[in-house]
Amino acid sequence: MTTSADDVWRLLGELIEAQKETERVIKEQSQETEHRFRETDRRFEETKQLLQRQSEESDSRSETLRERRFRETERIIKQQNEKLNQELGKLGNRLGEFVEWQVRPAVVQLFQQRGIAVNEFHANISVKRFGEALEIDLLVVNSDQAILVEVKSKLSQTDIDEHLERLE
Repeated sequence: MTTSADDVWRLLGELIEAQKETERVIKEQSQETEHRFRETDRRFEETKQLLQRQSEESDSRSETLRERRFRETERIIKQQNEKLNQELGKLGNRLGEFVEWQVRPAVVQLFQQRGIAVNEFHANISVKRFGEALEIDLLVVNSDQAILVEVKSKLSQTDIDEHLERLE
């Protein structure tokens, strides 16, 4: 079966609909991240207030004690920053994986609905030939066709044009 340009555009339209759901989930995860930022800010503020109280209490103590407390506070803040950065990194990775996992079943289903029998499905393919490299998010294959799918959390016309250019 030959896939026409109209079929490809209809398929892109359906992928855009699937993308809207993905964007909704991304928005929810962004709100969760914002909540985590607020919680971290609150903790920093508590730490700051605690340090101010301790500083007021220790005015009569030696300068060495204040320096130790300052260094300890710096250590705690650095530790909290590292934790936050790790959590944000994990969230970003999960979001990318989520988008791909969200798109995978939709892509297979869309091709099957158009009578394209999908025999093989491959994710995250890297190809390097003749000094050129190509990364393929999803490769859908049947007995006589191979379809390269680029996964984006937000699709634009520029993304489509670049993908078509890469395919040439």
